[in-house]
Amino acid sequence: MPKSRSYEEFVDKFKSEKTTGDCYTPPEVYDAVLAWVRDEYGVGDGVPIVCPFWPGADYRRVEYPDGCVVVDNPPFSILAKVIRFYQAHGVRFFLFAPRPDIMVREGRESAYHVVLPGGPELEGGAMRSIDETDRLAEQLGAALCALLETAGRQHSAEQIRDMVLPFDAGGALDIAANEMDIYDIDPTPVMQLARIYDDALGYDHEVLEILERVQARHHPEE
Repeated sequence: MPKSRSYEEFVDKFKSEKTTGDCYTPPEVYDAVLAWVRDEYGVGDGVPIVCPFWPGADYRRVEYPDGCVVVDNPPFSILAKVIRFYQAHGVRFFLFAPRPDIMVREGRESAYHVVLPGGPELEGGAMRSIDETDRLAEQLGAALCALLETAGRQHSAEQIRDMVLPFDAGGALDIAANEMDIYDIDPTPVMQLARIYDDALGYDHEVLEILERVQARHHPEE
């Protein structure tokens, strides 16, 4: 089965030396998943296949041809946001990932997921950037909840930490950052971690932008 042009372009991005921010699904694994999707769901060879997730790319600004299908493995920390975006814009998608908790994320009722038995192998000894990004999102979410608690927003912090963060780290960050903005809580203690997370994610900078805006109100001279 011929590879889609978009996937060939995607793989080409990894021919240089790998870093801790670069990872991808091996072509033979991707081809097997794509073949299964075509057979299982009747996706014809003429249907455009889009792979919008690679380091530095923004899935919201990728071109989605009419009738296309997204087949890819997105970062877990923004999975719920990705699903909402595709559902809102009528983009068909099939997302797969190397760990089972993808199955409990938002949108599972209308989204199909393939869970691989093991994580994808990375070239050049690079770290698993998806796992690292997810871990950073969880750490930042917990840190923001701690600031909310210190500022007297215990109820909000408990709801975010107990009801959102374990299942949707990206959604938890969105809620926590907006709480920080609404109640004008200085985020300076977590800004270094926020920038590390933002750099690891590589796009969708909304959380960092909100926190920087709040910090600027508290420290206008910086």
